[in-house]
This record gives sequence, C-alpha cells and structure tokens, in this order.
Amino acid sequence: MARLNIFFLLLSLPLLLNAQSLQPQVIATAGESTSAAGFSLSWTMGEVAIQTFSTPTFQLTEGFHQPEVSSVGIEPQILSGLSIYPNPAQGSFWIKKESEAAQEVASLELIDLVGRKVMTQELSAHQTTEQILLPPNLAESSYLIQLFNAEHKPVHTSRIWIR
Repeated sequence: MARLNIFFLLLSLPLLLNAQSLQPQVIATAGESTSAAGFSLSWTMGEVAIQTFSTPTFQLTEGFHQPEVSSVGIEPQILSGLSIYPNPAQGSFWIKKESEAAQEVASLELIDLVGRKVMTQELSAHQTTEQILLPPNLAESSYLIQLFNAEHKPVHTSRIWIR
C-alpha cells in the first residue's frame, strides 16, 4: 500500500511542479506586443523606465517598457495682477487685486490638502485690497486658495502656508 502511494505521488509530481510555473505579466492601462521577422516590440502605459541604453540606430529600455516619464496633474490657474500675502500667514492674509481681470474675483475657498473646504468668503468687487480673517483654531498646514468669478468658475489657485 505504501509503495502504491509513493508511486502515485511520483506520478503526480510533474503536474504539481508544472502548476507552480510563473509567466511574465504586466498590469497596465494599455499596451500591445507585436512580432515580425525576428523582431519583437512590446509596450505598456503607466510604468517608469529604469534604465535606457541608446546607440544611433538602436534603443533598449530595461526594466519596464515605457522610456518616457511624464506626470499627470492639475495645472494651477494663475490670474495676473493678483497678490496674496503674507505667505506664510498667521490669523489673516491679504488679497490685492491690481488688474481688471483680478477685479472680477467674487469669492474664495480655503481648502485643506485632503480636499475639504475649510472656509468660504465673498469678496468685495469695489476694494482692491482686502483682508481675509482665518477661522480660529485652524491647523498649521499648507492650504489651497481657490478664487472664483461671479459665475463661480475658478479663475485662480494658489497655495498658502498657515501657521
């Protein structure tokens, strides 16, 4: 009986070992692999290049597939003729509107780095310099100031450090 168990174990051992093989895989948002005439080309989006070797007629990227590194983000909107000071601020800060476009700023939102609105305030259309009082007990951190026009469309975004 023991010999029969050992026989079946040895017979099934290649199946168990074959089940443990790993295939190279890439998880990416897009990609493709093509082969023709002994040449192979594979590409994926979303990986960072580790090392690239180049000659005038050949380029080899080791590690991941994508040789060009780029980042995705939201470009800050900057309105000319607008100043926000002091930075860092403590208790309050000032907004100075020096251009016609800056005069169209109607409201502001102070947003923490988690994305929560900490404060919203309407701004005067007639004042060129306006003091903004900060809420008491505001945590010391970096915040985003987003300014909006009368239609509540964002026209300026900047960062301020609150002490």
